[in-house]
Amino acid sequence: MTHQDITATAEPAVLAQYIADLPVPDLMPGSMESVREDEFEGHRIVVRTSYEITVDDRPVTAHLMVSNNGEVHCHALPALLGGDPDLATYDFAPWDAGSKGFRNRLEGFIGTGLHNQVHRWVGGDMGPASSPNDPVFYLHHCNVDRLWEGWMHHHGRSYAPPMTASADLLGHRIDDPIVTPLGPNAPGGTPRLTLDFTSKYTYDLVP
Repeated sequence: MTHQDITATAEPAVLAQYIADLPVPDLMPGSMESVREDEFEGHRIVVRTSYEITVDDRPVTAHLMVSNNGEVHCHALPALLGGDPDLATYDFAPWDAGSKGFRNRLEGFIGTGLHNQVHRWVGGDMGPASSPNDPVFYLHHCNVDRLWEGWMHHHGRSYAPPMTASADLLGHRIDDPIVTPLGPNAPGGTPRLTLDFTSKYTYDLVP
């Protein structure tokens, strides 16, 4: 349907007002577009409206909602702008599954189970230590890494516990060799060496 087809049956100003009066549906989480659809004088009218939200000149694309009065809401904003103050710190003593901070939220021991629940939901090989047998494992862990990269973009490339922490935490401190099921002589690195891989790869979009 062309512009001429529409204007042949309706004054442009009338049509414009009709479109403006159509209710705006809520956006689905992650969507950047709302769609309004109706019939007007025998024509099917589809209005697609795109939205862009930025915070400090950075685009925010997750969990957008547009209310019927045209107000745009983004549920990602509280976390992006501060939210839970504990999430601004990577980890807290005693550095275990009950600790506050970003690490446990990302791992899924507290909060919504970001990392852990995906393994449980997929099931099969994703459940036990054989999870790398499932190609979904790599998709999932790349996204976990992307979320971590987004956190570091806002809060710095920090890590805890430090080397001054108890020797009981051997294998978890920032310069300890990373513990691996391949054994103590397996090639590997330290947590510090995992904090910045931007020289090797970057993400198109981080939260």
